[in-house]
Amino acid sequence: MTEPEPLPADDDEDAEDEEGAAGDLAGRFLRLEREQDAELRALSPFGAPVTHVYHPLQYAWQPHRRFVRRYLRTPKRVLFLGMNPGPFGMAQTGVPFGEAWHVREWLRVTGAVTKPPGEHPKRPVLGLSCQRSEVSGARFWGLIRALCPDPHIFFRHCFVHNHCPLLFLAASGRNVPPTELPPPERDRLLGPCDRALARAVGLLGVGLVVAVGRFAERRARRALVGAPVRVEGLPHPSPRNPRANRGWEELAKARLGELGVLELFGGQGEEGTTGELDWDELDRDVWDWDELDRDVWDWDELDQDVWDWEELDRDVRDWDEVAWDVWDWEELAWAELDWAELDWDLLDWAVQDWAELGWDELDWAELGWAVRDWDELD
Repeated sequence: MTEPEPLPADDDEDAEDEEGAAGDLAGRFLRLEREQDAELRALSPFGAPVTHVYHPLQYAWQPHRRFVRRYLRTPKRVLFLGMNPGPFGMAQTGVPFGEAWHVREWLRVTGAVTKPPGEHPKRPVLGLSCQRSEVSGARFWGLIRALCPDPHIFFRHCFVHNHCPLLFLAASGRNVPPTELPPPERDRLLGPCDRALARAVGLLGVGLVVAVGRFAERRARRALVGAPVRVEGLPHPSPRNPRANRGWEELAKARLGELGVLELFGGQGEEGTTGELDWDELDRDVWDWDELDRDVWDWDELDQDVWDWEELDRDVRDWDEVAWDVWDWEELAWAELDWAELDWDLLDWAVQDWAELGWDELDWAELGWAVRDWDELD
């Protein structure tokens, strides 16, 4: 069985993580994970039934790092804890329960994924382009997406992590869960993972660990003995779990309600609406526009009249990322836009419904047309 060598990381990312280790929460968390991965790499090779071991925190570090930096910016009240990567989840994307579609399209995480050393021919790593859906990941993130259409609502108080960052495969390509490892090998694996979990919970300030599956619950209770942390269980969404195949989403939603977790989402979900936001009171100067998921906004409910366009700092706006097709152009107060500040080259004019554009409202004298490349206009 081939064990991976440490992969060279990007110098800039290393520097940022090292700098973050002394300051920001995400940087300290990433450093903790690297230390755990290094300790596990130093273990003796695993024997039968294991023939291949995948280390996603090595070959899928870039999307994993972006996931952490995107969503771990503040302490968390709740930690959802999984067991270890699945072959079509985190093993592909570097994200816990990381079914590729949800990672790409909902979490909006990107990044290069390389090949693990000694890749199993029946379990190739395709990264974020993996077309095979992992049932557990699709069910888990599907539930969270139904409860919180905007992922930032979920990650305001919650985070997701795995107890063990390794995937074990048998000669046939079968996933070998840690519970099936020989007892001596299982013990030397789980000891470092327990210690790393305790450190992670302390670092994030977690008050409740929601363990997904019995194994994760047992390990969390063992690792956190004496800590001021509640550990509660959630049925695992794996199709191996008979209960999960009989309406897992409703079971999980009811359980989260019992634990008080649903309250943290502020009534969001399928019935929630961003129309409840007080846009006039919202301090847009502190927005991270690059992180903002505009697809979940209910633009019909958005009252553009309360936007102070003159005060809006468009220099921090990534105009290339704007979902222009969801804007209600007819309602937009064009006269209040500072046209001279717009970077016209970044606007995606192809998605504009020109028939709906209120041309009569444009102040042509004020419009800096000299900056517009008409040859590029669709």
